[in-house]
Amino acid sequence: MKKFLKQFFLILISVITITIITVYIIELVHELLICINHLYQMVVNEMLVGTNYVDKVILNMNLNKHAA
Repeated sequence: MKKFLKQFFLILISVITITIITVYIIELVHELLICINHLYQMVVNEMLVGTNYVDKVILNMNLNKHAA
C-alpha cells in the first residue's frame, strides 16, 4: 500500500509539472504570435504611408478580407 501511494504521488507530481510546462510554452507561443502581429501591423502601416487615400482604403479592405 505504501509503494502504491508513493507511485501515485510521483505520477501526480509528474502530471502537474508537465501541465505547468505545457501552459508556460503555450503562453510563450501566444506572446510570440502577438509580437509577430504587431510587426506585421507596423510593416503594413509603413506600406500605407507612401500611398494615397484611395489605395489605403483598398489595401485595408484586402487585408481585412484576408484576416477574416
